[in-house]
Amino acid sequence: IDERVSATRKFLWLLALLFGGIATLLAYAIVGRVTDPLTQLTQRARGLAMGVDEEPMRIQGSDEVGSLSKAFNQMQLELSNRFRQLRENNEQMSTVLGSIQEGIIAVDAKENIVLANDASKHLLSFTTDDELGRPLLEAVRSRRLREIVQQCLRVSETVQAELESVGELRHDLAVTATRLPGDPVPGCVLVLHDVTEQRRWENLRQEFVANVSHELKTP
Repeated sequence: IDERVSATRKFLWLLALLFGGIATLLAYAIVGRVTDPLTQLTQRARGLAMGVDEEPMRIQGSDEVGSLSKAFNQMQLELSNRFRQLRENNEQMSTVLGSIQEGIIAVDAKENIVLANDASKHLLSFTTDDELGRPLLEAVRSRRLREIVQQCLRVSETVQAELESVGELRHDLAVTATRLPGDPVPGCVLVLHDVTEQRRWENLRQEFVANVSHELKTP
């Protein structure tokens, strides 16, 4: 009886180990089937957040993980299309701004430059080429222009003023400052018109009129 009990006990232990190993392998396979796609989705989401455009995931299945991967692929496709449209729009906007003779500058609520075309760099004589993100006063060295920006950020109406640029080449500039929509106000846009020639001709006209008046009054 003891021998049979011992043999039965050994058989049961072997049977338990066998079923335990099978259960472990099945559990590992089932868990891996779920965790591996989730790991891929996590890595792909991190790459997408960093701007890395990769091929869509090829995870087959009709379960929750398969539905999640299909939704993620759809989201990745939509984001890729949006990013491509944004790049195209930025390129078009850069081309348009570069061809405009008027200077255009956009600043945020903290008076930091977020956009500036080539004409504005020429008119205001920027101190460096990396003006984006810098305070306007630091890049332009014009307190009058800063006062115009501050006034534009305070009031809702368009601000129009004139100033003389600071730099080697002096320009008479007519400035139009417009607030960007939003609450709180996100910033404003400055449009700079070079009126140097116009002011010079006005001065010549005034001098000519003054000389003619003087000559007519003089016998």
